[in-house]
Amino acid sequence: MEKPYLTLTGKCAKSLSPPGMDLYFVDYAVTNFELHRLYTIKTINGVNTGIARVSIKITHCFDQQLNSLSEVPKGWKTACQIEFIGGMWMILSNPIDKLPEVAGWEYNPEAVKLVFQD
Repeated sequence: MEKPYLTLTGKCAKSLSPPGMDLYFVDYAVTNFELHRLYTIKTINGVNTGIARVSIKITHCFDQQLNSLSEVPKGWKTACQIEFIGGMWMILSNPIDKLPEVAGWEYNPEAVKLVFQD
């Protein structure tokens, strides 16, 4: 069985984000993801995070009309505010830091896939 994952396709253009929020465009969710829950990352783009113990917390989720959602729903593309947690995150976050600022859910061959532990 495939582990749950999220694919970040880009950073939401500041002009489209609610004031004070940095959002990431998230491709189709393979399962529902709860808000404010800690998700420990197993791999980033297929690279094992090892002992780094990096995690994320999804703090806000919006649909394509910027309506607030109570979770990241399975099968939806969303825009999410994500908190990155862990002492080694700065070293491991380079692929995320390099995501382009975009105005929508565009195909990005450099998208970042975060696979979570069970």
